[in-house]
Amino acid sequence: MIGRGVKIALALVTTLSAAPVTPQTYQGFSVYYPAGLFERVAANRHMAPASCMAATSRLPLGRWIDVLGQRTGVSRRCRVLDICQPSDCPALRRRRIVVELDELSSLAVCGHLNEPARKCPVVVTEGTP
Repeated sequence: MIGRGVKIALALVTTLSAAPVTPQTYQGFSVYYPAGLFERVAANRHMAPASCMAATSRLPLGRWIDVLGQRTGVSRRCRVLDICQPSDCPALRRRRIVVELDELSSLAVCGHLNEPARKCPVVVTEGTP
């Protein structure tokens, strides 16, 4: 015989595990890391480079995100390989920079490399771990 407390706990676990998880979406701007820097970061972290590599202050290392360039309509699925230094995070947040991309991905998503961050508005959607 299962006790009342166990039945309630089982019902709660079943309900929570069946509930869909809505991915978080962030809007802001993107900047880029110079060519080769993400590859060095990945090597230092013993992580494999990805076709699109990102840094963010919001998500843990290894997480996948979708980055959509609002001016270009180009989207990339990127792996988070770096996070901002605690001393850099406040400035990035003030500038509304939500993601930093590798150079080639930034060129595709933003359509340029030589304009200010405000010229690269993006929507970032959290992916799966």
